Amino acid sequence: EKMTELYASHVKAERGVIRRRKKSREAWRKVEEKKPDLSELAPPEMTREAGDAASQGATRPVSPAGSVATSFSSALQEDVERSLELHRDTLANLLVFDAWHAMISSPVGANLEANLAASDDAGEVRMSELISSCRASLPVDTDGWLRLLISAVHGQFVGVLACDMTLPGAPIIFVNSGFERISGYTNMELHGGSCRRLSSPESNEETIEQMRQAMRTATEVKVQLLNRKKDGTDFLHLIALRPIFDSSGLYRFMLGVTVEVTQSLDRMKHRLAQMERLLQLVPSRLSLPSPSAARERAQLTRSMVQVRPPQNDWDDSKSARGA
Repeated sequence: EKMTELYASHVKAERGVIRRRKKSREAWRKVEEKKPDLSELAPPEMTREAGDAASQGATRPVSPAGSVATSFSSALQEDVERSLELHRDTLANLLVFDAWHAMISSPVGANLEANLAASDDAGEVRMSELISSCRASLPVDTDGWLRLLISAVHGQFVGVLACDMTLPGAPIIFVNSGFERISGYTNMELHGGSCRRLSSPESNEETIEQMRQAMRTATEVKVQLLNRKKDGTDFLHLIALRPIFDSSGLYRFMLGVTVEVTQSLDRMKHRLAQMERLLQLVPSRLSLPSPSAARERAQLTRSMVQVRPPQNDWDDSKSARGA
């Protein structure tokens, strides 16, 4: 059912993209048909610019209609970008979230694979081979799931980061390219470190305490926070934290999904929709065990800090700012 709903929503969105493209092409065609010859009315400066452009190999003269073409081109480019994001979302959903895994691991998936393999159609036989390959490469533990998640969300425009809660200090173990764009820091620069380096003197202490409490108690939270980029400029972003547990209930990861607050309402709506889709699809409890090394780390960390959980990424913000 989840895969059916996912496919239906993707098809609906794709049809909307196609309709917008069609309208853009029709509007541009009408502009081209009605476009007057403005060369005689153009001032001498525009005529000279057009002549210079033609001498440099330009394909059309400079005219007021150029701005119309640019606007339609920009609209078409935005449609293409949205279409690519939809495809990327679909790939992420199929790869990393439980619908695809559950299907190919179930008797329904086994029957589908057998029926496709027995088909006379070469394409269906190839599909059965792909399903078999997918089943063989399914993650067997939480670390494998995280690697699959990293592959799926790496190119997402929303920022995604993951912290390992079995290690003291809950260090960052991954940020995607969206988070790199928002913060200015690369994955390598943040890996193994703390989110405290993003702290700004203007960061709200109450908000930081909310995040600290969420990581300490393994609960979800959504806040708006002011942080500082690598270049020293402050930025406001919305961030949602989602704890991830393994099949035995071990607190393995804290996943953060974030979008930067901008002045563009349309862009914000699109990013927030992506953020919500991602949060809805990421399971809070995996049906996979943690590897023995992770369980041992968690036990050692608990013994080191006794009753207190590992210090989280947003702890000691005051001392970090002083440093």
